[in-house]
Amino acid sequence: MALKSLFLVLLLPLCCVAVKPYTPVIADPVLEPWRWREMEELADLDILSMDEAADGSIWFGCIGGLARYDGRRIEFIPFDDGLLSGIAHDPNRAPWGKSVLCMRDGDLLAVVESGLVLRTGGAWKVIKRDVGHSTFESRLEQAEDGTVWLLMPNALWRFSADLAEQLVVLRATEKQRLTSFCRDPDGSAWVVRSVPSERSDLIQIPLQNGRVREEQDWRTYRVDIEKTAPQSSICAGPSGTIWYVDSRMSGALALDVGTGLWETFSQSDGVYSSLMRDRNGGIWAAGSGTLRALHRPDEDVYSSSQLNLPNIPLSLYETAEGGWWLVGRGGYVHTLDMRRDQWLTYEGLHFECETDDGRQWYLTEDYHVVSHDPAAGRWLEYGLKDGLISVPRSLHASSQGLVWAVGNHKQRAAFSVYNGSSWTRHELPDFAKLIWAGAAFEAKDGTVWLGAMGDEINTPDAGGALQYEVLEGGAVQLLERYAPPQFPYAIHRFAQTDDGLLWIGSPTIHAFDIANGKIQIVSELPGMFTHDLVVDGAHSLWAANGLSGVYRKEKDEWRHFSAKEGLAGRLVVDLLPMHDGTLLAASDGGISRFDGKSWAGAVFSADFGMSNRGGNVRESNDGAVWFNFNGKDIRSLRMNVNLAGKDPFRTVRYRPDQLAPDTSIVDHLDRVDSAGNIHISWSGKDVWLNTPSDQLQFSWRLNGGEWSPFSDKTDHSFVGLGRGRHTFEVRARDRDFNIDSTPALSRFTVVPAVWQRPWFIAMVLLIGGGTAAFIWMVVYYRNKRLRDRALHLEEIDQMKTGFFTNISHELNTPLGLIKEPLGRLLKNETDPRKQTWLDMALRNADRIENLVSQILDFRKLERGIIHIEVVEGDAAVSVRESIELLQPLANRNQISCRMVCENACLGWFDPDKLRKITSNLVGNALKYTPAGGNVVVELKTVEDADRGGTLSLVVEDTGPGVDPEHLPRIFDRFYRIPEKSIVDGSGIGLNLTKELVDLWGGEIHAESPIHSDPDSPGTRFTVLLPMELPHISNLGETHD
Repeated sequence: MALKSLFLVLLLPLCCVAVKPYTPVIADPVLEPWRWREMEELADLDILSMDEAADGSIWFGCIGGLARYDGRRIEFIPFDDGLLSGIAHDPNRAPWGKSVLCMRDGDLLAVVESGLVLRTGGAWKVIKRDVGHSTFESRLEQAEDGTVWLLMPNALWRFSADLAEQLVVLRATEKQRLTSFCRDPDGSAWVVRSVPSERSDLIQIPLQNGRVREEQDWRTYRVDIEKTAPQSSICAGPSGTIWYVDSRMSGALALDVGTGLWETFSQSDGVYSSLMRDRNGGIWAAGSGTLRALHRPDEDVYSSSQLNLPNIPLSLYETAEGGWWLVGRGGYVHTLDMRRDQWLTYEGLHFECETDDGRQWYLTEDYHVVSHDPAAGRWLEYGLKDGLISVPRSLHASSQGLVWAVGNHKQRAAFSVYNGSSWTRHELPDFAKLIWAGAAFEAKDGTVWLGAMGDEINTPDAGGALQYEVLEGGAVQLLERYAPPQFPYAIHRFAQTDDGLLWIGSPTIHAFDIANGKIQIVSELPGMFTHDLVVDGAHSLWAANGLSGVYRKEKDEWRHFSAKEGLAGRLVVDLLPMHDGTLLAASDGGISRFDGKSWAGAVFSADFGMSNRGGNVRESNDGAVWFNFNGKDIRSLRMNVNLAGKDPFRTVRYRPDQLAPDTSIVDHLDRVDSAGNIHISWSGKDVWLNTPSDQLQFSWRLNGGEWSPFSDKTDHSFVGLGRGRHTFEVRARDRDFNIDSTPALSRFTVVPAVWQRPWFIAMVLLIGGGTAAFIWMVVYYRNKRLRDRALHLEEIDQMKTGFFTNISHELNTPLGLIKEPLGRLLKNETDPRKQTWLDMALRNADRIENLVSQILDFRKLERGIIHIEVVEGDAAVSVRESIELLQPLANRNQISCRMVCENACLGWFDPDKLRKITSNLVGNALKYTPAGGNVVVELKTVEDADRGGTLSLVVEDTGPGVDPEHLPRIFDRFYRIPEKSIVDGSGIGLNLTKELVDLWGGEIHAESPIHSDPDSPGTRFTVLLPMELPHISNLGETHD
């Protein structure tokens, strides 16, 4: 028995010899554009230096103060007068924070001009008034024992941990300058001492028992270049090497401390100004927009054109978690996420699936299978000798713990099954040429379906689908074969809905009832290539079909989603139902995500756009998303990363973070006038800009109502809100669908009109009650009361008149003062963003001026002092002028606005009233007509039995129309159609138009809908105005 066991132990390695360890190749993170962030919100800080605090926040030394940034907010602490009075500085310029150090006790130490200062307990403390003139090379560093090193051009200082004791370790002479400092792993200090036009010295200052050794124990090395620059950088490598760069030499130098010899590295690839040793011991050099990995054998060089960095000297910093900061002079700040906990790319692999035991399964470019056991850290590679088919196109994990590799073998369809210990190959030569990558599917009953693909083969019953069942022990056997004509020959995808129907993706989609064997074609969808079929977490069936976006089955209909609904691209090649219930759609324009109500388009950068040449998306059990790229799928639109010589066959893993963004309200009012019109704008910010601010989405609600669908809109206008208190809430969502749990709030009050306020109501009640009592008690004074009341009403009328007159003047005067400088600023402004703001302010001033004019017209109509002042001529001229004034608005909204007038419209008319009628009707049509719509104005003269010669003005649009229930009240003053309340308006334009038409003696009426298209039913306004003097009402004195 013992001999038999020994024999088996010796035989086992021979049986497993084909399985071999696999070493994954991790892609260079520097060349992955999605890891880079341009920190635009820090651009105005004028950053000169930086350091990381123990809590992970970043402190910057800036011009004028220090700034703290925790990834969400910026806190700026200025260098105040009290501090500046205690240090040496130039009073004629702003003080510069040349170096900053976050001490281990939480205090901040900084070099400000020529002084060394401490920020502790919220106050400034001067440590030393004058440590010498500071430069960009000034540096603070705290050693492991708490002591602090300070490099200044004139001296190298060492301070005790409590800063109470100080020592000048090395002082430069008048001609000398100390330009760079570092410490090596042994604790020695290194400093560069330069003299103009001479070779610099690299000085090693050893320490013993925490104290600087005597100067005779120091060692000096002459830098191996003839003339060194006044600015240099040194860095200690992990293996006893000191690296050196300066602003005059190309490439880098490395000193072997053991031999004292210098080695030159590539003096033809540019000048470097900064060195950094990363936490893995790698040495990096930064130049003018360039990076170089000095520690690599091939010395990878990254040019500014590759990384799209500013062509200015850069300084490198690494945080405790491995994030990189690149700070350029002039305020340019970029970050690079070099960590592997969120982003990770394997070259030459595609992630396919994960089994319940946690093992992850991959395909290689040469059609091998790779497994990774994260718990054991073991990678294994399988090939033909292990029972694998020759060309596996995809891997699928089934519920029985099996892994299915489907594709082809010897140019015929085949698959292999892994049962946890070995692979079993199944060849299907009479079935098809291959099994498509997406045509392997596990049904609800545990059977596995395989679909045929490739050119048809001349074999009976070829093509269609095969149904396999899994036997006890992991073996599989054919259960049923579904051949043409019952099934289509080629099948790309399968999906199954809760009703048991099996959905088959072919050039057309088929629905197969497994229970009764009936199959039918889905004729509602275009008969194009079905890229994917899936059922999401809400049990809805989705289809990615051809170049037309995606479709969701809703009862007996299919709802279409395209770019209009937020999809990033038309060609959707893969759909992924996520564990959290959302749905990812991979397309040529990027990755979109559906939350059950709306789409978030391009949740990742455009670099993740995919074609149908092998790109797909997968999800592992931990919620990580894997992006598989093939051929020319991987590309960079934001950064010009050079992938020459790099294999684009790769998988990119992304682990979502759990940090929600912050939301803030930018613009709002606390009190709103009685019209109830308010505009609110907001913004959001994700921590460390993990999701760029312009990619955040927002949802809002009013007064605790239902939240709106998420969208990228950052403002909203409310019109006609009721009086009283209102609460507006808005929340942000990042690309990982983390939602701000503390929405930004705006509380405001719509104040009632004067006649609705309590004091006014009380006054009316008091007067009315007093009058009633007066009538009831004293009949004798009735006549006197009537005279008094008439006088009182006259006074109220005069007060009302004065109020309208005064308020109009009070508004017109500042409006004139606002519009003139705004116009001048807009004329002279060249910045497009500021031009947009100025143009918006000028247009809103015009809108207020128009409202004031309409209020005055109403007052004149009420007092009966407005008349029809007619002239004889062509009315078409006035109408055409009004339309031309509205053409900029139409062009801005991308609306076609045209006038149709075949003949001159001669007769008597009031040009001013006609212009107002035309402007109100056409402006109203433009307001409600969507982009791409049409507004048509038809003008002609007609003969009317009652009015004689009559001007007919007809305005038609292709807007949303007016429901019949609202048409009778559309000309009422201040009436607003509820569902149109999101559009700007005051509700007085149509009423004023009606009043003017009635004053003229004409008539106006509205019709809707006027078009058969349900998306643009449109509205038609018809105005008839008499043009003969006997039929014109309310003529002015000139024509009485």
